[in-house]
Amino acid sequence: MNHAGNEVDARLLVILQQGLPITARPFASIGEGLGLSEATVLERVRALFESGVARRFGAVFESGKLGYLSTLCAVDIPAGELEAATARISSHPGITHCYEREGHPNLWFTMTALKDELGLELARVSAALGTYEVLNLPALQKFKIEAVFGREKQNPRRTHPLPLQGGEQEGSKTIDSDPLQGGEQERSKTINSDPLLGGVGVGS
Repeated sequence: MNHAGNEVDARLLVILQQGLPITARPFASIGEGLGLSEATVLERVRALFESGVARRFGAVFESGKLGYLSTLCAVDIPAGELEAATARISSHPGITHCYEREGHPNLWFTMTALKDELGLELARVSAALGTYEVLNLPALQKFKIEAVFGREKQNPRRTHPLPLQGGEQEGSKTIDSDPLQGGEQERSKTINSDPLLGGVGVGS
């Protein structure tokens, strides 16, 4: 791909992270700002996902406004049993970011459930893990971090790097190939010129 193509793709990645325009043809609107046709924008976006440069694109909901609660959990499990323990809980629909970290506890995950059911779902996960104690670490204060990667090249705003997110904390490694596999709301949809007719993301 030529240099101009790389620059356009870099701008597209920043725009997609910031959200689609609220219009009937959002990719056409994006194209107007980039001097591209809607078809070209769709082609480039699909290529970014097919090549592996981008992996997921979909809606993000404020779970609290929908009646849900989220919490961070941690468990200390012997290294030899970690993979089997993870397999027992990673399919739970309320578990999203599930990863191993160095030190103790070594298994961390986030749990989201309806407010009245969070305790019950945590109990089910604890039962699946057996004798290992699950630490429930709910947030006491919420800090909104806008992580738009690549924007510094186009529109610098910060003089220091953003903190790593989710399963990418320093000293950690993702256990599952897709750390978001448990959350249906995190999965990508098929891309379409009209997001109301077929989804707004790219994926299988």
